[in-house]
Amino acid sequence: VPLYHQMTIGTYDVEGGYRSSEFFSRAFNDVEAAFNQYLVESGDRPFVLFGHSQGSHMLIELLQRRFENDPLLRQRLVSAILAGPVGRLSVPAGEIAGGTFQNIPLCTHATDTACIIAFDTAAAGGLAGRTVPSEPLPCVNPTLLGGNPGILANAIVHETGIPGPPGIETQFFGLPELHTAECEADGFLAIDRVADDPRVFLTPQEIEDLLGSLHQADVTYTIGDLLRIVTVQAEHMPY
Repeated sequence: VPLYHQMTIGTYDVEGGYRSSEFFSRAFNDVEAAFNQYLVESGDRPFVLFGHSQGSHMLIELLQRRFENDPLLRQRLVSAILAGPVGRLSVPAGEIAGGTFQNIPLCTHATDTACIIAFDTAAAGGLAGRTVPSEPLPCVNPTLLGGNPGILANAIVHETGIPGPPGIETQFFGLPELHTAECEADGFLAIDRVADDPRVFLTPQEIEDLLGSLHQADVTYTIGDLLRIVTVQAEHMPY
């Protein structure tokens, strides 16, 4: 996991757009240098690219510059996980490729490789309170890639500003099969609880109300399925 000169939030509002700013260039140059060093040291080992928040923007740039037109490098890509926000990734509605990428599609099955798993979580049923995107966000529901459809395998909660249940003092704790996930009309991956189970001490809507969004929990809710998916994908690499 490379450390890099991360942009500040204010960079996203600079005149001319953040991608053309010196701050984006400085941050991305660090990420690309780290990737180059990995290539030097890794031989032909396959890899997963995993980015969250600004990290997703960095990986979209890396995929555009280095992977879109390089079939040999794509052969080594197990998958690219882009966990919120995914607004910079454009995929025509009803399609799995086109828009940002012609040669790197969205994943549609757990055995797909060299593909993208993209999602941006939000509390289920909260469409009225969201900023409606001009077109639906690309949404890959991890539970549909070989998992239990609609049921998240395990939310692993840690220090993300989300309070833990009473009596739990460990830094990490799991909530297996207690949450649902569904891509809603606007492309957000909507998270809800399976039922009124006391182990779900805060509902996704309550967490969204507390933090302002589920952004900090994008990976928290989906990590169990993501770990399962990349394990299966790695077993189906072409070499």
